[in-house]
Amino acid sequence: GADDTKTSKTQYAKYNKLRKPQFQLATKFVENEGTICVEKQAIRECGSSHVKSLSEKRKLLSGLYKNAGLIDILSEDKDTVRFPFITGEGLSDRLHQSIGNKDKFIKAVSASLEINCIFSDESYVAFEMSEGFKEVFCDFADEDINTLKSMKSLKAANVDSTFDNFVKTDNGYVCLDYEWVFEFPIPEEFVKYRALFYYYSNNRAYLCRFFDSDEFLQMFGIDSQKKKIFEAMDDRFQQYVHGE
Repeated sequence: GADDTKTSKTQYAKYNKLRKPQFQLATKFVENEGTICVEKQAIRECGSSHVKSLSEKRKLLSGLYKNAGLIDILSEDKDTVRFPFITGEGLSDRLHQSIGNKDKFIKAVSASLEINCIFSDESYVAFEMSEGFKEVFCDFADEDINTLKSMKSLKAANVDSTFDNFVKTDNGYVCLDYEWVFEFPIPEEFVKYRALFYYYSNNRAYLCRFFDSDEFLQMFGIDSQKKKIFEAMDDRFQQYVHGE
């Protein structure tokens, strides 16, 4: 009927039911009067504080990325946060275009890391082992803690700074997702490791003829010692989000 545009229609919904209850979200693309927005909504009552934390996390990240902004929050209520729906070329799309040519691909990865893994000077602090780090990423032996201390660390980090989460808009690149932001020192190279590792894992069939994942990581400064630590951190982080 003539009034159809006045009602909200859900065009698409995705449910994260494999996470712990307090982290389970529904992501919905909702059309209202011809405009699409993205809603993140807690599936269970215990998840409302996780959803509410997004605006605080946005503030924590303000000015973190040297070459990218953060997606705006349009509105929020007790269990839902709404974002604008943004279309545009993502960093992953940029990498996909050169995935068949080894040299072009390596250049494209380097250029992409300038967007999602270059941080402002005031973002850095010295690494120290915090209770939050132990809870989310695990405790380490002294030798590994010394390695962590030798790395530049971020005072607040978005550990999901993957290539998928950055899209080019008229105003430059924007980070679409800051759900996993932590306010304690985290090595900046862990953020880079996750971006590289998950891109390689998702595109292994194309990339394995050029290099294995270890060689790929080493090309961008992540040696076997760092990789061992970051693997342990990521395993523990997955348990933190999803349970055992």
